[in-house]
Amino acid sequence: MREIADILKSSTKTIRKAIDRLGIEPLFWKFNGGGKYIYKKYTDTEEFKVKREEYRKKWIELHVQYPDRSSNQIRRNNDGLYSWLKKYDSEWLKQNYRRVKTVVNPVDWNKRDAELLPLVREVVSEMKEGKPKRITWTTIGSKLGISGWLSKRKEKLPLTKAYIESELESLEEYHIRKIKLAIEELERQGKEITLWNLAETAGVKPRYMKVISKEIRDTLREKGYNYIFSNKQL
Repeated sequence: MREIADILKSSTKTIRKAIDRLGIEPLFWKFNGGGKYIYKKYTDTEEFKVKREEYRKKWIELHVQYPDRSSNQIRRNNDGLYSWLKKYDSEWLKQNYRRVKTVVNPVDWNKRDAELLPLVREVVSEMKEGKPKRITWTTIGSKLGISGWLSKRKEKLPLTKAYIESELESLEEYHIRKIKLAIEELERQGKEITLWNLAETAGVKPRYMKVISKEIRDTLREKGYNYIFSNKQL
């Protein structure tokens, strides 16, 4: 607009008023080259046709250069090119838009089952020997970093499933195991076997010990202890 004002030796304000009187739409003024194409649309100009061919050629070249990429992937690094074509040459762009289907490789579940079983055995062994932790599908999966799918795909893992289910612990079984380990630890330290010492060392609350009181007594009897807990204590 300033160039037109300079040529006509007028102000931009006067030129703007003249544009309004002529009924030239603002959007046309904005996208027609800044008033460069007063008597015809930008898309009818030779400049547009040259640029369109240039951009079409560039778009095709990129797809030849990257045959394994989809148009979505190509446009990420060529956003200006894509935006221009979408705005001014949308029908052509639709016809030359490539979509690459994602190929999902089928899982060999028998192979995965065979590979997973020894890893699960090792994890369970560590859980039994180290600091007590209840053996469940979730805890095993967490230690292997596969808790998101292990239990959901267990039907596809017959060997692993059979082994895990043979090792699963109920809450009571888990507490009994902790009590047995606590007895061994108290013996190692030479401490007296008392309800308080057992509860503290095993990390089992008295109310849970009451549920497994018979098993606690049987375990102590097997080890030669005749200590009897009263009902009031449990």
